[in-house]
Amino acid sequence: MGDGPALRRILRGGGSPGREGECFFRGVQHPGRARHGLSLSVHPVLRPEVVQGPEGPRHRRHRGRSGVERSVPDRLCPHGPAGLRAGAGHPGRPRDGGYAEISPTEDLVSSYQMADGSEFDWDNPEMAANPYEGREPRFYATILYNGCQWKGETLYTYEGSKDGFGLGGGTTSTGYYMRKLMKEAIQPKGTSFTGQGDLTYYYMRYAEVLLIYAEAMAMQDKLPEALDALNQVRRRAGFTKDLTAATQTEFMKLLRHERKIELAFEGHRFWDLRRWGLASTVLNGTSMHGVKPIKVGDNEFTYEVVDIDGGKTRVWEERYARFPIPLGEIEQNEAVQQFDEWK
Repeated sequence: MGDGPALRRILRGGGSPGREGECFFRGVQHPGRARHGLSLSVHPVLRPEVVQGPEGPRHRRHRGRSGVERSVPDRLCPHGPAGLRAGAGHPGRPRDGGYAEISPTEDLVSSYQMADGSEFDWDNPEMAANPYEGREPRFYATILYNGCQWKGETLYTYEGSKDGFGLGGGTTSTGYYMRKLMKEAIQPKGTSFTGQGDLTYYYMRYAEVLLIYAEAMAMQDKLPEALDALNQVRRRAGFTKDLTAATQTEFMKLLRHERKIELAFEGHRFWDLRRWGLASTVLNGTSMHGVKPIKVGDNEFTYEVVDIDGGKTRVWEERYARFPIPLGEIEQNEAVQQFDEWK
């Protein structure tokens, strides 16, 4: 068997494929769906109000299977007001002393449409000069970007700022931070984080139910029902013009975009690409991108789209459409044979 280190990790259950177009993980990308809470609530910008999870909605630490507390939210977002936490101001790290191990990619950010439903385009001079103006509401509910407001302060991600762009450091490696799922209230000084949480995961939301239903209707060539469900999601996101499609192929193009945007960071993108048979096209031979904001004057910036994969391209082989049988299962039963593509 050609079981190199990467294959052995997968066979032993240690593999962790990534989510295309969503986030750049420092070290490893994790596709699993979080299971820390349940919400079917509805929100004008499709980001439900925080619900009480098993560990509370404001706790900045969570306890893993080993019982060790991990500062997961500290590794997702930038800073609150400077000095709120011990460790603020460490060189090469965001002001809250954490690490930006998850950074939304420009590939995802560029997919967010304008408020009128038109596509964002870096080749449009007006859009490129002010890339974060006039975007759809879900963009502002999901992404932290250069110049946005976060926890009572203006967040800057320009190169050289404390929370700014920096490949290989502790700050964002794409020019963005994740906003979705994060609690936006400011934790008062002197308040303990014990027993509280700053990050709440949602297992399923009503928007996902509608998108599942829409896809199911489309697969039965019931386009009116499919379009109605899809447009319910978009109307709730603030769009006033309904989408139309004359064929199943046209509809699926719309649905794939909607799932990418609506369910960003909820653990679906990797599995969607895989089940649609698109992973070998979207993930193979590609690289992810970020944006490097450059300060050119007082509150004046230019933006440079950059390769964040170090000039390397990502690989997706056709055999990845089916994971190998875990090595432990094969070792327990000699009658079990590994799939041919993984031998």
